[in-house]
Amino acid sequence: MGYFSSWDDLMDSMVWITLLSTADERLTVNQGSGKFCMTTPVQFYVGDAMVGTMDPRIVLSENNMLVITAIPGGGC
Repeated sequence: MGYFSSWDDLMDSMVWITLLSTADERLTVNQGSGKFCMTTPVQFYVGDAMVGTMDPRIVLSENNMLVITAIPGGGC
């Protein structure tokens, strides 16, 4: 994961990858209280070799689509 210069860069990328993934690739779960959780597997490569997978958890506000939190794993 040397590509990312900071934790914030990594999580910003995870949010965008998850939001831009197709419905078939991502899992969306209603969390109640106007929130929902989204996750999609994100694979990391060095050259042609996959070196890891992360399943970020992105919690969004249902009514204004703001990111409430994003954490690196655990799925929804």
